[in-house]
Amino acid sequence: TEPGAREEVVQQASMLGTKGPAMNYIPTSSKVLWSISEVDPGQSKSITFTVPSSVGVYPYVCTFPGHGVVMYGAMYVNES
Repeated sequence: TEPGAREEVVQQASMLGTKGPAMNYIPTSSKVLWSISEVDPGQSKSITFTVPSSVGVYPYVCTFPGHGVVMYGAMYVNES
Protein backbone atom coordinates (compact mmCIF):
# COMPACT_ATOMS: atom_id res chain seq x y z
CA THR A 1 0.00 0.00 0.00
CA GLU A 2 0.96 3.63 0.02
CA PRO A 3 2.84 4.64 3.16
CA GLY A 4 0.50 4.84 6.13
CA ALA A 5 -2.44 3.19 4.34
CA ARG A 6 -2.29 -0.38 5.69
CA GLU A 7 -5.08 -0.06 8.25
CA GLU A 8 -7.31 1.84 5.82
CA VAL A 9 -6.89 -0.85 3.16
CA VAL A 10 -7.60 -3.61 5.70
CA GLN A 11 -10.77 -1.77 6.73
CA GLN A 12 -11.85 -1.36 3.09
CA ALA A 13 -11.25 -5.07 2.49
CA SER A 14 -13.38 -5.99 5.49
CA MET A 15 -16.25 -3.93 4.06
CA LEU A 16 -16.33 -5.85 0.76
CA GLY A 17 -18.84 -8.29 2.24
CA THR A 18 -20.25 -10.75 -0.27
CA LYS A 19 -18.25 -9.07 -3.08
CA GLY A 20 -14.99 -10.10 -1.38
CA PRO A 21 -14.43 -13.50 -3.02
CA ALA A 22 -15.05 -12.18 -6.54
CA MET A 23 -12.58 -9.35 -5.85
CA ASN A 24 -9.99 -11.65 -4.22
CA TYR A 25 -10.58 -9.56 -1.09
CA ILE A 26 -8.62 -6.71 -2.68
CA PRO A 27 -10.44 -3.38 -2.35
CA THR A 28 -10.56 -0.98 -5.26
CA SER A 29 -8.34 1.80 -3.95
CA SER A 30 -5.58 3.98 -5.32
CA LYS A 31 -3.74 3.19 -2.07
CA VAL A 32 -3.32 -0.45 -3.16
CA LEU A 33 -0.16 -0.25 -5.26
CA TRP A 34 0.20 -3.93 -6.26
CA SER A 35 -1.66 -7.13 -5.47
CA ILE A 36 -1.92 -10.83 -6.13
CA SER A 37 -4.95 -13.05 -5.77
CA GLU A 38 -5.30 -15.66 -3.05
CA VAL A 39 -2.75 -18.46 -3.02
CA ASP A 40 -4.11 -21.89 -2.11
CA PRO A 41 -2.10 -24.64 -0.40
CA GLY A 42 0.37 -26.15 -2.86
CA GLN A 43 0.24 -23.09 -5.12
CA SER A 44 2.82 -20.41 -5.64
CA LYS A 45 2.55 -16.99 -7.22
CA SER A 46 5.00 -14.20 -7.83
CA ILE A 47 4.74 -10.52 -8.47
CA THR A 48 7.05 -8.20 -10.35
CA PHE A 49 6.88 -4.47 -9.73
CA THR A 50 8.92 -1.31 -9.97
CA VAL A 51 9.99 0.06 -6.62
CA PRO A 52 8.46 3.47 -5.94
CA SER A 53 10.75 6.41 -6.62
CA SER A 54 9.73 8.11 -3.37
CA VAL A 55 11.62 7.22 -0.20
CA GLY A 56 9.30 5.72 2.41
CA VAL A 57 7.97 2.71 4.25
CA TYR A 58 5.49 0.83 2.06
CA PRO A 59 3.32 -1.64 4.00
CA TYR A 60 2.18 -4.93 2.56
CA VAL A 61 -0.78 -6.76 4.03
CA CYS A 62 -3.05 -9.77 3.65
CA THR A 63 -6.56 -8.49 2.93
CA PHE A 64 -8.33 -11.81 3.51
CA PRO A 65 -10.95 -11.15 6.22
CA GLY A 66 -9.36 -11.12 9.67
CA HIS A 67 -5.80 -11.66 8.44
CA GLY A 68 -4.69 -8.04 8.06
CA VAL A 69 -4.27 -7.46 11.79
CA VAL A 70 -1.44 -10.04 12.02
CA MET A 71 -0.28 -10.72 8.44
CA TYR A 72 1.61 -7.64 7.33
CA GLY A 73 5.09 -6.25 6.84
CA ALA A 74 6.88 -3.36 5.21
CA MET A 75 9.17 -2.61 2.30
CA TYR A 76 11.65 0.20 3.01
CA VAL A 77 12.62 2.37 0.05
CA ASN A 78 15.80 4.36 0.61
CA GLU A 79 17.86 6.69 -1.52
CA SER A 80 20.38 4.86 -3.68
